[in-house]
Amino acid sequence: MSSPCWPALFALGITVHLGCGGPTVAEDVALVRTVFSGFVYGGTERELAQRRFTDSVPQSHMPKQLQTGETYVFYLPKQEAENGAWTQVRHRLISSGAEIVRGPKSARDLLYMTVGGPLFEFRFRYKGRYGSIRNEFEPRIASQERLSRLWALERYLIRFED
Repeated sequence: MSSPCWPALFALGITVHLGCGGPTVAEDVALVRTVFSGFVYGGTERELAQRRFTDSVPQSHMPKQLQTGETYVFYLPKQEAENGAWTQVRHRLISSGAEIVRGPKSARDLLYMTVGGPLFEFRFRYKGRYGSIRNEFEPRIASQERLSRLWALERYLIRFED
């Protein structure tokens, strides 16, 4: 007997449909942990919207389950950013079995800023569902000299849709 199809909560905004042939919560969490290995989880975009950065970037425990449509935010230590975050994310998505539907294939496909690293966005499909990973400039890091020496000037966001 098949179980009804209902959305489950999932860590990092990835949609999970149990009983509908989609990945399990454990599979989705494993994908997020793999893609964001070496990054620091800061919280959801809503939680961080009004938060001030003082001595460091916000650091939270990643939830065990993620909610569909929620955007989850990660930060990257500066020494890790030197390796090219966009190439790490792309490689890890592909290695995890995700299909990149749209996104940069080479450095020529990136948007370069005057301050910070290049911007990118990946749209991907993972086991029948779509998601996106993008980065964006984080002025709360860039405006503080101490933080900008320790952390990449961007934040990295992941979101899964229905």
